[in-house]
Amino acid sequence: MNKNKRNLERIKCDCGCGKLIYKYDTKGRHRFFLKGHHMKKYGHTEEAKEKNRLSNLGKKHTEETKRKMSIIHKGQIPWNKGTKGLMPPSWIKGKTHLEETKRKMSKAKKGITPKNINLLMKKGNKFRFKKGYKHTKETLLKIKLTKLKNGTYKKKHTKEVLEHLSRKAKARWKTKEYTDKLRKSMKITPNNPEKKLIKLIEKHNLDYKYTGDLSFFIGNKNPDFVNTNGEKKVIEIFGDYWHNPNRNKRIKQHQTVKGTIKHHNEYGFDCLIIWENELDNKSLINKLKVF
Repeated sequence: MNKNKRNLERIKCDCGCGKLIYKYDTKGRHRFFLKGHHMKKYGHTEEAKEKNRLSNLGKKHTEETKRKMSIIHKGQIPWNKGTKGLMPPSWIKGKTHLEETKRKMSKAKKGITPKNINLLMKKGNKFRFKKGYKHTKETLLKIKLTKLKNGTYKKKHTKEVLEHLSRKAKARWKTKEYTDKLRKSMKITPNNPEKKLIKLIEKHNLDYKYTGDLSFFIGNKNPDFVNTNGEKKVIEIFGDYWHNPNRNKRIKQHQTVKGTIKHHNEYGFDCLIIWENELDNKSLINKLKVF
């Protein structure tokens, strides 16, 4: 059919999208769908989808195919190159759940413990976390076979290897490049106790700034607050549970009051420990000024 004599009558796409298409193509054939929209109406059945999935399961490219793909893609510019800062923000950023939604979520998870989660899941309940969840025997067998194949089953690092890894990790933490990269990726922000102390410092114009975002290190420790007036003083906020050896039996020596103060003293810094429960006391400001 001559394009100039083409029938310009339009109809709606039969998939239900509502878009208009030419009733006939350039060769005079009747059209029903916009290009690609026929699958919306006549898509694969669940059986066909499962069959396709199983047929491709476990397939891997050969080394020759990988080499060819590498050659083809060399020199190609990624679609998102140069778009840093230009991409639209996440649709969920800044949004919060409604109070009613929070209440429903809380009610749905009440009574769930590591001991009863398996039983609840067998009854058909679904949860978004796996605390206390145990693998099935079939899954454990698959994991075991995979590790046997890789030669990693029951394999443990020797004492020498562990010491080597420890030294390498400690050396990384001492480099500013590593800590800066880590700080940018983690996007650490003050927690609630730290926010309270920040407000108190700003209100009374005290010479301290927040450094708990990995911006300042003393040895291998990152203090919460550091003096900005040239004095070698730091402030650490201790949680009532995590830093209390009477409540947290798994606490390590360097995380205790004595261990923390000793570490900072070794580098010539005075350290003030503020407990979480002290933040609401009016006498705290006097303690800060005296220090």
